Amino acid sequence: MPEYIKTVGEDIRVTDEEYEARLGFCYECEGLSGGLICRYCGCFVQMRALNKLRHCPSPLFKNW
Repeated sequence: MPEYIKTVGEDIRVTDEEYEARLGFCYECEGLSGGLICRYCGCFVQMRALNKLRHCPSPLFKNW
């Protein structure tokens, strides 16, 4: 996963501050499984949170 994160282009990458804020919501979410995977969509949260074209998939709260 760290290798993927390094390859994400600046045109779709959120700022470091936004990335950390998004992950903060994910890590507090009841939909997080194993600290890595979103139960709502099945993605790796570190990858989804990095992409500014993505959103929070929670059906209860749209955290970002």
